[in-house]
Amino acid sequence: MWSRVVKNTVFGVLEGVVYYIVYFKILPVVFSSALGVSIEPPPLLTMLILGVFIALGVISTSVKPFVGIVFEAMSSILGALFLLSILGKTLTYSGEFNGVSVEMSMEIKSIVLVIIGFSVLYTIIRCFTRLSSLAEE
Repeated sequence: MWSRVVKNTVFGVLEGVVYYIVYFKILPVVFSSALGVSIEPPPLLTMLILGVFIALGVISTSVKPFVGIVFEAMSSILGALFLLSILGKTLTYSGEFNGVSVEMSMEIKSIVLVIIGFSVLYTIIRCFTRLSSLAEE
């Protein structure tokens, strides 16, 4: 009994940390390096979101599988909302090019929406996979 609880808790913490790393570390670094813009959420928000991802991961592995799927999907939705709020802005650049003052703006919301779409698609496929494996048991 206790070994199962400990195992589910450890897997839930690892799942939460993986979601955090993907949505709050890897994707912002990729966008930062590709766009040349520093994207860094406030440290307090970062720790709060890490705690939320871990809590959702622990809940999703600890409750019955049909309910756990909902909490697993909530982790993906939370990550998608973060990406949309941080990266879904218009980037502007003002500078001088060959003696001419240049001002550019670039909307990256469409790129972020494509990534969010793939994330949602992956979440849906993963939910159906878990449901089909539960139906076979």
